[in-house]
Amino acid sequence: MRKILGISFSKKIFAICALLALVIALIPLYRLALYTIPRYDDFSYGLNMWKAQRYGYGLRTILTVGYETALGFHYSWQGTYSSIFMMAQMPGALGYEHYFLGPVLLITSLAVSVFFMSVVLTKHYLKAETSDSIVLAVIVTLTLTECI
Repeated sequence: MRKILGISFSKKIFAICALLALVIALIPLYRLALYTIPRYDDFSYGLNMWKAQRYGYGLRTILTVGYETALGFHYSWQGTYSSIFMMAQMPGALGYEHYFLGPVLLITSLAVSVFFMSVVLTKHYLKAETSDSIVLAVIVTLTLTECI
């Protein structure tokens, strides 16, 4: 930056700008999440939750419905039952206006987990400075989220 524009930033300011760029780059993904609609198997996974939430929605309902849905698919399909448990918690079962929460949580969990994993790897194991590890974590997180 110093050679091209004649401007120099401290590493701390550059890390803050990188974090700001990450937040700005995630905004279109969050906006797209507003246009998601349930399709096909979402209805079968969320059916038990839709039925159960009419009688109350709490931790017991979440665990019971998730278990019952995974058990039901266990008898008819061989697959990943932990993911079926999570798919049974479909926000659309609470109403179609809440369906966007699923993609929002997926995008957020991907970005946060990749960011913190990159920070831990670079800062604690490679002994990088905090600002350098943040910039590298932003680059890795942007690459993964925007390419997916």
